[in-house]
Amino acid sequence: MDRASGGWFTQPRDDGTDPLFTGKPDLYHALQACLIPLLPATGSITRGLIDRELALS
Repeated sequence: MDRASGGWFTQPRDDGTDPLFTGKPDLYHALQACLIPLLPATGSITRGLIDRELALS
């Protein structure tokens, strides 16, 4: 865990070189944690967002 900046440290490659992703590639977890409670439990965040948009239009 990255306690100073939040999130997780990225895992280095198998050969020990720098990780494939820089920054905070795990940000999508926070986004999902905010979106999931707002959507129906259909098993798909994408489907829930599409259905919600269609219902609002």
